[in-house]
Amino acid sequence: MLSFTIARRPDFRRLSSQSTFDVAVIGGGITGTGIARDAALRGLSVILIERDDLAAGTSSRSSRLIHGGLRYLEQARLGLVHESVVERWRLMRLAPHLARPLPFLFPVYQGERPSLAVVKMGTVLYSAISYFRTPGSVFGVSPQQAASAEPGLGRTGLVGCAGYYDCSTMDARLTFETALDAVSANAVVLTRAHVSSISTGKDLIELGVQDLLEDRRLTLRARTLAIAAGPWTDAVLPLTDATASRWLRPTKGAHLVFDAARFPLHHAVVMKSAADRRTTFAVPWGRRTYVGTTDTDFPDPSASPAVDAADCRYLLDTANRYFPALKLEPADVVSVWAGVRPLIAPPQSLTGSRAPSDVSREERIEESRGRIVTVAGGKLTTYRAMAEGVVDRLARMLEKMGHEKVPASDTASRPLPGGRGVESLETLTDTLQRSYPRMPGSWLSALVARLGSRAAEVVELAEKDSSLLEPLPGADWIRLAEVVHAVEAECISTVSDFLERRTAIFHLVADQGVSASRVVADVLEKKGITSRQEAISQVEGYRQDAGAWKRLLVHPGGASRP
Repeated sequence: MLSFTIARRPDFRRLSSQSTFDVAVIGGGITGTGIARDAALRGLSVILIERDDLAAGTSSRSSRLIHGGLRYLEQARLGLVHESVVERWRLMRLAPHLARPLPFLFPVYQGERPSLAVVKMGTVLYSAISYFRTPGSVFGVSPQQAASAEPGLGRTGLVGCAGYYDCSTMDARLTFETALDAVSANAVVLTRAHVSSISTGKDLIELGVQDLLEDRRLTLRARTLAIAAGPWTDAVLPLTDATASRWLRPTKGAHLVFDAARFPLHHAVVMKSAADRRTTFAVPWGRRTYVGTTDTDFPDPSASPAVDAADCRYLLDTANRYFPALKLEPADVVSVWAGVRPLIAPPQSLTGSRAPSDVSREERIEESRGRIVTVAGGKLTTYRAMAEGVVDRLARMLEKMGHEKVPASDTASRPLPGGRGVESLETLTDTLQRSYPRMPGSWLSALVARLGSRAAEVVELAEKDSSLLEPLPGADWIRLAEVVHAVEAECISTVSDFLERRTAIFHLVADQGVSASRVVADVLEKKGITSRQEAISQVEGYRQDAGAWKRLLVHPGGASRP
């Protein structure tokens, strides 16, 4: 069995003295890890530098969908839709545990535009653009059938529903597995390190790096540089050119999470906001249902995005319009998240007159100084294709410098670590159950859904030490073995790394994982990652942060959006 591990901290003395890297990557989100993976798999020496944990920013705060963007058909962005549905199909094959088929309903009511006929034609075109390589066939639901298909959906004036399929995902885990595969190809991943300076010489680029865990600095040298800093692109670019212009029009996307018993769903439902007619989704998520997203300007990405009362009212108004019997209120929200989209600003304007939802989701890739490539924008779904395009440019730069011919990318056909050897998730679960008959079947199924074939690494830990089968407090589908595995193989340094990004316990349990945080902190301490005092401090800090969002939802300054 292959084992995949990201080292906690690379040897700084080795890094300082190591011969120059072919490629340095700034940014540990989905795009940056995708670039590092693609480059390393082509045989290039790579180092990735991330200021926080992997996926700590936008890449753990998306709407968690792998989708082509049906709404982009209305905007005639056929190229973007085609690229997205092709990448969706690839992810379904290469990481089946991270691209799970999800049925969608698009309800249409009397007097609405587009009409049901147009929407149905759109779903057929959507399928055709992907050459019918879809997670499932298009379908229709009559007003009479809606009562059983989605009982809570309002039926007054309902003309019918168009049905189609996209995929759900775990965005942070997709990012992490991408990084794992980069490391398996000898890339170096350096987290919690800040790039404070970039110096471009005739032959090399020098990066001044500050280790944020320990008080030390080092200088890294690279022949080329990829900047994939997401919402922080405009903060990094001046390090390469003091006169660099701004690229971005950042926008905030907020999400509300509900108990599935309070908001039951069988399908993801496409909703149009009553306020501005932009598209919003209600998505079933196991024991939870979430609603999102908003799309509002967020000019300061250095600030942590929060879900406020205005976001809450906007999303509740939309959900209650489509599910009127529920009468959802702020008190029904059990957790929230918000992320910042690094959208490319329209030409000659950083804000412009266009609504945020009308700003293109396509990426921008540019070269500078003969050895730097910057990328921003794009979608989670198309990250692999974006990364391939960036590395193609870096490869040409390296070849001009005398590097031997760089091979073409093979990431379109190479499974991610958890997707290797997976015929189906059900078959994999059955195989593990036969190999480890003492293991609880429900746990194996949940583990495979998150880790794919890498679930075997965790099961082996529990097989050797049965005490690791102890469930986490408040999160009984997670066992202690998963915490140990995350510490040993997934470079977690804080309780938040595990509870928010390696798992989604924060959003899935009633106390946001506060009770489980003590167990995670104990493992970090026992493994020598933190001191006792640091472990106590992390638990207290997590407890305070876990409840902070509740106060913002009812802040008297919040108001419904116009």
